[in-house]
Amino acid sequence: MTNECDELETQINVETEKCNMMEKDGIDEITKEETKLESKRTKETISIEEKSDQDINEIKESNTEKALDVAEEKKQLLEQQHELIKIQ
Repeated sequence: MTNECDELETQINVETEKCNMMEKDGIDEITKEETKLESKRTKETISIEEKSDQDINEIKESNTEKALDVAEEKKQLLEQQHELIKIQ
């Protein structure tokens, strides 16, 4: 009876160790996948932020060009007004 108990205990220990190894392997695999996903998400976030920054810079540049155009038009109008005043 003791031999049978020892054999059963050994089998249980072996199966328990197998389960523990499988669980550890599963956890390791999940951790690797999580790390890959986080890395991908980080790259996507950086890409989106860079695109957003680029869009903002283009908008600012466009607004600056428009402001310069308006300033140039105002300057020309003031020069014309000044010429009209001289003529009068």
